[in-house]
Amino acid sequence: MGADCTDRRTTAQLVGPMIVAGFFGTKISDPGFGHIIANLERGLIGGVLLLGRNIGSREDLEGMMRRLTACRCLNSPFIAIDEEGGLVERLGDNVGLKGAPSAAAVASSSLASAHVTYGLLAEKISLLGFNMNLGPVVDLNVNPTNPVIGRLERSYGSDPETVVKYAATFVEEHRKRRIATVLKHFPGHGSSSMDSHVFPVSPHETN
Repeated sequence: MGADCTDRRTTAQLVGPMIVAGFFGTKISDPGFGHIIANLERGLIGGVLLLGRNIGSREDLEGMMRRLTACRCLNSPFIAIDEEGGLVERLGDNVGLKGAPSAAAVASSSLASAHVTYGLLAEKISLLGFNMNLGPVVDLNVNPTNPVIGRLERSYGSDPETVVKYAATFVEEHRKRRIATVLKHFPGHGSSSMDSHVFPVSPHETN
């Protein structure tokens, strides 16, 4: 028989490992970080996502990563970063590391060059302790004026085959370093006329 999902404790044990949560704070001493650690160790969540708001000094970042990797958790947690390259970059000059080019810039060069670029990107985040990267972007650049895809050069292009080839290099280089990847934001985000993070719109809507 299956688990009794009417029991809150059982439900939490089943659902918790599938949740990757964010937090507010930039160092171990911040309450938000302490809350994340407590939830990880209680099994209420299965991972944590660090965003730009969480990246302070290199020393503070490394301190948080050491604490996360030493988590007294039943299962090793996902430790995720949103590191695409270009304008969506959390781990560049701000922490003394080399940044990666945007997807559009990568697609303007050869696939061999893309493998080198993403190999370096994956190595960088792996050495810091991350095991998940929220990328690559696989939206088609159907609307170049899209405020968060086209304008920010986050797409490999409007041709599906091109997007597949370059996104595959991103995935392959991360897999070599045992880093999970998350394809995003399809369907249709690249063709929308507005930022769906702010206001949901149909991919066919124009104004």
